[in-house]
Amino acid sequence: MRYLKKSIPEAIIFFIVLSAFIPSLFNSFVGYDDPGMFLNIEQLKTFSIENIKWIFSHRILNHYHPLTAFSFALDYAIWGENLFGFHLTSVLLHCLSSSLLFMILKRMLCRFFDRPKTVIISASIIGALFFAVNPMRVESVSWLSERKDVLCAFFYFLSLLLFFCFRESGKYKYLLLCFFSFVMGCLSKSMMASFPFVCLLLDIFIFSRLPLNFLRWLKKENRIYLTELIPFLCIFIAVSVQVLIFPPEESLSYPFVPSVNKVFYAFAMYPLMNIFPYNLSYIYAPVPQDIFFAFKYAVLCAVMASPFIFWGRKNRLAAFAVLFYIIALLPVCGLLNGAPSPVNDRYCYIPSVSFSIISCALYIFAADRLGVKAASLIFGMAISLFLPACVMQQRIWKDSYSLFSICAERQPKAAAVHYNLGTYLYMHAKDKKYAFDEFEKAVKLGQDQPGLLVNVADYYYKEQMFQEAYFLSYSAYKLRPNTAAAWKAMGKSLLAMGMHEEAEKTMIGAHNIWSKNPYFTYALAEFYIFKRDIAKAEFFAGKTLNLLDGDLDSAALSMVCGLKMLEGNKEEAEEYCRKAVQADKANKLAETRLAELSK
Repeated sequence: MRYLKKSIPEAIIFFIVLSAFIPSLFNSFVGYDDPGMFLNIEQLKTFSIENIKWIFSHRILNHYHPLTAFSFALDYAIWGENLFGFHLTSVLLHCLSSSLLFMILKRMLCRFFDRPKTVIISASIIGALFFAVNPMRVESVSWLSERKDVLCAFFYFLSLLLFFCFRESGKYKYLLLCFFSFVMGCLSKSMMASFPFVCLLLDIFIFSRLPLNFLRWLKKENRIYLTELIPFLCIFIAVSVQVLIFPPEESLSYPFVPSVNKVFYAFAMYPLMNIFPYNLSYIYAPVPQDIFFAFKYAVLCAVMASPFIFWGRKNRLAAFAVLFYIIALLPVCGLLNGAPSPVNDRYCYIPSVSFSIISCALYIFAADRLGVKAASLIFGMAISLFLPACVMQQRIWKDSYSLFSICAERQPKAAAVHYNLGTYLYMHAKDKKYAFDEFEKAVKLGQDQPGLLVNVADYYYKEQMFQEAYFLSYSAYKLRPNTAAAWKAMGKSLLAMGMHEEAEKTMIGAHNIWSKNPYFTYALAEFYIFKRDIAKAEFFAGKTLNLLDGDLDSAALSMVCGLKMLEGNKEEAEEYCRKAVQADKANKLAETRLAELSK
């Protein structure tokens, strides 16, 4: 009973946050990463030892987060295709993380402020709710693909709490549990890897175990604190290495390259966005590369940081908050990652804890000068303003059309938003005129984005507008000559226009560069089938199957089936067609060929 009474604040926070995110429970999926993250992955839909092995041995959308994938597999096992359950899992994780943050803030404040227990608890509730119901959190909670955010944050906060327990009790069982939680967080999202450096900050500024002068850390009395973090640093190195050895398949170009402009912009914008969460979007316009832009935001960073630098010289809590913000945001601020814009709501999920710490401290100062009731009223009203905005923000994640159409209005200068809206209109709304209007806007805004140009070219190709498709793909090639997709699109367009020699040269040129890319061997096999050059078609078809190394690729198998039909080898043709249909039941061409062969 006594324990239940002590847990009342955590329970209050949990149910306030749960109430705020009820609209998310009734949202659908969105066509932005959700299909590739879990909807179209068959290995997640059946719970088996083989599929669990697959989960822990494969990267999804070029990221290794097996625990996140495993959580989707559990959702499928419990809820089937009912997305209500998937959203419930994400919302519950966010609620639990918010309660954990309250416990961390309470312990932290008790070490710095000699105030009545009610004041500390009230301040901690304010800080936890500032984090939890801020509209900036909606993207991470309502977007199912960002399950990795809420899962990683849960383990991040649990690890912090366990580290506090270890330092306060000295019992190594808490450090062991902290390490286990840290590993689980790293398996959820690589952003967890910064945790060991946060532990160093805790030892310096919160627990005062290590001096500010890092040269004195190697003294005998200080070495033990560093030794305790060695296992954490080993995992940090392992996570960093796996990120570095699996770079994007193609080299980056503007606006995807890291830059100092992005760093200044990110560090300046996130505090403003957390205080004034207005006009939020899932994609923001790319950051300009000019020097004036960098100077402007560098000055803004300096102005915003100056009071905290002054305050931090006298207050270790303020110093910890600022340095935590820097360390937690560093992996995604645009210095290391290559996103077009360094500002994304999800990037600030864990770094926003810094603003919660500062809001706690400001509440205590206000309570000292105005009284607890006045401070609670002021801060309570501020938090209450977030609640309706948080609820309204969830409506844009209701479905793909809501997301793409609303964000196109909010971020009219973001090329990717217009491209995604155009894709949705073309694929689902069947409104091709409106779709191509959006594609034109995307091309106009994204003339420096080869990936976007190639993607738009594919839609022109589908509409048999081959010259336009070739022009866009050639433009992408000129921007980035080593992009495989541009070569692919050029070859297809040239072939469709009847320019067979140019198409053959393009595809052979691409194959010479990407000899291990099965697409180009597949494309060449298709090309030589079209020309009825059976010998060359067989060569490249065989090479395609070798490169696939046993993977059931429906298009490739269907192509080999067609080749075998041309050769008059009915039995082998039928076998390949069956495999093609097995790999993809929606492959109508393979089904038709199989029906013909079965007669």
